[in-house]
Amino acid sequence: PNIVRVYDTGDFGDHLYFTMELVEGQPLSDLIDHKRLSLRRAVEVARDVALGLQHAH
Repeated sequence: PNIVRVYDTGDFGDHLYFTMELVEGQPLSDLIDHKRLSLRRAVEVARDVALGLQHAH
């Protein structure tokens, strides 16, 4: 849960790349940059990130 699937990795000349699952929605950075993240939503996002990290380890 809360982890984006990585499909492929590689290099193209001097550039490294990875191909990931597309996640629909607004980037979290947009919400943070425009200060539109309520305390409640910030806690929800932090919880979701923590659950993803826990699942990965």
